[in-house]
Amino acid sequence: MFPTVRRSLLLQLDGKLPNLALMRLSAFLKQRGEAIEFRRISSPLMLEHGLFDEGWTSVYASLIFERTRPIAERLRQIYPGAIIGGTGWDRRTRLEQIGVTTQALDYSLYPDYPHSIGFSQRGCRLRCPFCVVPDKEGRVTEERAIEEIWRGDPYPRNVLLLDNDFLGAPQWRERVEELRALCANMTETPAPPAITDLSGGGEMRHHGRRFEAQWRFPHSRVGGPGAEGGRA
Repeated sequence: MFPTVRRSLLLQLDGKLPNLALMRLSAFLKQRGEAIEFRRISSPLMLEHGLFDEGWTSVYASLIFERTRPIAERLRQIYPGAIIGGTGWDRRTRLEQIGVTTQALDYSLYPDYPHSIGFSQRGCRLRCPFCVVPDKEGRVTEERAIEEIWRGDPYPRNVLLLDNDFLGAPQWRERVEELRALCANMTETPAPPAITDLSGGGEMRHHGRRFEAQWRFPHSRVGGPGAEGGRA
């Protein structure tokens, strides 16, 4: 008798970008030998049982926005044992709480996505009334170096940082140099990089393989007089 293969259904309930939590979860489950089915869901109707939907060992879902909760609630009705997480559902849930330990990301969930994506820092110094980051992630902490986020050759040297407060991390200058090095090491010769002094100018540009960041929080101080923190 052949052993039964565990089959898990992973559902992304909102968001246009790749979902890092589901990518980590998929990598973890595959390491355990499980078969993965991944779907992006945009309406409750897409959750209804299909011809081949029986026999899931586990169902997992992630949502970013609270406006997506009706879809998640319908999911619970259809799959009462579904494990749901994400800021839109519960800010306190963590993958580690269900045993996920790997930091590896399964990019195969998004085969057409060419970039590398991740956080170089977590948390934020500010407490904007509309933002959940300080409550969810707390104070600024270092997360990963740029070389740990980039997937490596043969993938493009395109790194999408999801950082909420890039200049709030003590190591932000190191991350900038890592970004410069990533661009400088391209096989195509770029134009000489040009980066303003972020502690004074609040702006960063790289011409050639371009990366650019702007900060627009004048009341934030990082690194010296005139520093501004904000959006990357």
